[in-house]
This record gives sequence, C-alpha cells and structure tokens, in this order.
Amino acid sequence: MAADEPLATVGDLAAFLQEQIPPDDPSALLYLRLASGQVRDYLGQHLTKVDDDAVELDPYESRVVFLPELPIVSVSQVETLSDGVWTVRDPAEYTVSKRTGRIRVLTGGWPCSDGSWRVTYTHGLDVIPDGIVSVVLSVAGDGYSTPVGVDNERIGQRSIKYTARAREFSDVELAALDSHRLGRIG
Repeated sequence: MAADEPLATVGDLAAFLQEQIPPDDPSALLYLRLASGQVRDYLGQHLTKVDDDAVELDPYESRVVFLPELPIVSVSQVETLSDGVWTVRDPAEYTVSKRTGRIRVLTGGWPCSDGSWRVTYTHGLDVIPDGIVSVVLSVAGDGYSTPVGVDNERIGQRSIKYTARAREFSDVELAALDSHRLGRIG
C-alpha cells in the first residue's frame, strides 16, 4: 500500500454503510482519501508500511537524529556526509530506538551540518488497526452519505439551506486515534 492510499477500502465503506457502492466510485474514493488524510494529519504519521525509505536528516547536537515516521520496523543503513562524500556507518557506532525513532551516536564525532545524515529504514504498519479504520469509515461515511448540497428545503416562504461542513472527530473517535498516537521521547 502506498503512503497516500486510503486507509480503508470502498468495500469496507459499503459494508459500514450497508449499501452497494461500486469499487471505482469516485465519490467514495475521494471521501476515503480525505478521511485517511485527516487521520494521518492528526496522528502525524503516514501509517502504511514503506520499505527502504531513505531520508536526509539534520542532527541534533551532532549526536542524535529522529526518524520522521513511526513505528520503525528496521534500519538498514546510516550514512553521514563529509566533504561531499557519503560514508556508511558501522551499526556498532550508534543505537536505534524503534519505539521513538531516535538514532544516537555512541562513538566519535559525526558531521553535524543540516542534511548530513542519511538513514534508510522501513517503517509503518502491515495492517492498519481496526480503531483507525473505524474512524476513517465514520468520517468518510458521513461525507459520502451527506454530500454537499441542499440540507433543508421549505416550500412556504421558500427557504433553502445548503451545507458544506468540515467534519471534526468525535470524542470516541479521538480516543480511538489517541490510542495509536506515537509519542516521542527526547
């Protein structure tokens, strides 16, 4: 699954709403993508698994970097840039916290300029937890079943009310998402 693909399928949305939705329905796909983006933004993570993602990082006090995506599955390579040359570092020279995404130098001085560390790592989840999927389906389902348009119409004294609302997470949804929020320890 690509990092920007919806966190739930049209089939999931159809089952959630208990209605028939074609798998290529553009509205369903749009609402699932938007709801997934809202969840990713709230959690601050892409969530879906990405293998061998290479990122250039700015070290903190020349001894620490924080990987941007959690959870960490594995770190395959750490490199540092000095005089225009990337050097692969020995894993005995650093530690990796898979829980916090922190890489800390154990030995010697490493370059500390911006972008002088490059880390290749695998991160994300193979399976998106049900709590996250349920929030995506709830938000997408609300949008899909109540599209932008006429919300209320009255014939006498002619009154039409249009709706275009931004959906905020409910307390129950926030609790489900917060249980998957990955905190950093500095």
